[in-house]
Amino acid sequence: MKLLRCPFSLVLISLLSLAACRESQPLPPGNWTGRCTPSPDAKGEAHYGPTPTSYVHDKAKMFSAEFLAELQKSLTEFQRKSCHQLLVVTVATLDEKTLEDYALQYANRVGLGYRGLNNGVMMLLAPNTRQARLQIGCGLEDVITDKQAGEIMTRDLLPALRDGDEREGIRAGLASLMALASKKTVASQYRPEGCK
Repeated sequence: MKLLRCPFSLVLISLLSLAACRESQPLPPGNWTGRCTPSPDAKGEAHYGPTPTSYVHDKAKMFSAEFLAELQKSLTEFQRKSCHQLLVVTVATLDEKTLEDYALQYANRVGLGYRGLNNGVMMLLAPNTRQARLQIGCGLEDVITDKQAGEIMTRDLLPALRDGDEREGIRAGLASLMALASKKTVASQYRPEGCK
């Protein structure tokens, strides 16, 4: 876990684990670089689970209806093209949990990324405690490393938050995450419904 001290806030950035950044070839579930393992069903086939219906959970009520619609459209289109899932979450309270614990539990609860692929990324903002976190699924940790996530936070997100322009920071951060995640492709025979 990395701890950055900024003039306006305390921001936590931590990821599931470190990995080397490299171009990736299409791989089947369970063979991804990192700690991913397949989630077989009774027939021994990878189980993906349903496609989420919403990629924006604005529990802190930070966004206008227009911006919510913009984010939802952008993230839905990205999921359809890439088969990777990006989620933006804002929370009003961490329920007395650390940001790290809250993010991990939330990602597991909503099923971020497809089971067997573990290819989700969550951008979590907790405005009441002025904290932010990128939660990276292990299926993408070879193309979105600890270092790269930290650069996205300090280059794209934090300056905009400091200037009071959350929308631009989120847009820039998501664009960078999408560019990196797009380096990881899912072979056509392993692409779940909704991203074929």
